[in-house]
Amino acid sequence: MKKQIHVPKVILSALFGVSLADIAGAQILSSPIYDPYSNANLYIVAKGNWYQAQSEAQSLGGNLITIQSQAEDTFIVNNVLQDFTSSGGPNLSDLPLWLGLYDPTGASIPDGPGGSGSRHAADFVWANGSSSAYRDWNTATGEPNNADSEIENYAVINWFYALGPGNSDYGSSSTWNDVPLGGTTGYGGTSDGPYYGIAEVAVPESSSWGLLAGGMILLCAVGGKRLKAA
Repeated sequence: MKKQIHVPKVILSALFGVSLADIAGAQILSSPIYDPYSNANLYIVAKGNWYQAQSEAQSLGGNLITIQSQAEDTFIVNNVLQDFTSSGGPNLSDLPLWLGLYDPTGASIPDGPGGSGSRHAADFVWANGSSSAYRDWNTATGEPNNADSEIENYAVINWFYALGPGNSDYGSSSTWNDVPLGGTTGYGGTSDGPYYGIAEVAVPESSSWGLLAGGMILLCAVGGKRLKAA
């Protein structure tokens, strides 16, 4: 059996000069958005459940985004939660988007497995392993709270703004909500899932690109020889 070699799409793009939009069908915008707070390029990946969005982010060489400060949260609002229809993209100004924050314990309904709501909040971690303690849960509605007895283990930004001004829970686009795996349904506005995700791919130091390219070419050459030998 021939052994397959997986190369992240971001590396293929750098090696062969092909845009990530061409390599990754999930890349929604025509170009990434550079996030100076994390030194990373941000990509919008196709609508899906949280794990599907995380898988697409990993295929690009990263993870769903980690927001590490209020300043970065504001940057996301001002630069990502925007209307991109004029350039062929979606209008993200009133849509929830997946973050890299989730509760891996899998259950935290207040009266069920996982304990209380406070336990649920403490169990959330970042998909990239970051220890960042920054959170911007919507405190007006007590998030993260597993509302209406749903298992809500996955974080989104812009959910409360997506409800629309006619909803009693309508709120700031910067705040976060915990929602089920595929998003919520039936709350109104544009809050229903599935959602786009914000993928974060670290930008390598410029001096590292030459070494990276050389190493990947060597890896591909060695892998090709092994495949032929097999």
